[in-house]
Amino acid sequence: MQYLKYEFQDIASWLEKKETIWSEETGYANCHVIEVGNITITPGIYDEEGNVITEPVTTGKYAIDIVWNESEDSSFAVFKVWPAPCGVHTVSGLEGLYEAAYYEQYPELKPTIDPTV
Repeated sequence: MQYLKYEFQDIASWLEKKETIWSEETGYANCHVIEVGNITITPGIYDEEGNVITEPVTTGKYAIDIVWNESEDSSFAVFKVWPAPCGVHTVSGLEGLYEAAYYEQYPELKPTIDPTV
């Protein structure tokens, strides 16, 4: 099992790629998909009545988390991103799975634990 994160230029790009792992008859093949969507970098500012004073700022990309039942579909590798664990979204109980993949990719970032503490 693998828990990985992906980023697409926009929702249309995701929907096109989605067709490679999803069908109307069987649903998703070999995975579970969470469409995180556009990630907010800076929240919007609103007045007391809910009117927008300042629009929120987003990444402009479309984020997807995928839990692969077995291994990642290799055609998705070019869309993979590595936010610091665990990003803005996680699948409860699978945080360790993403963290392990992240630190395998970036071993120099893995926190060290002082055994004397």
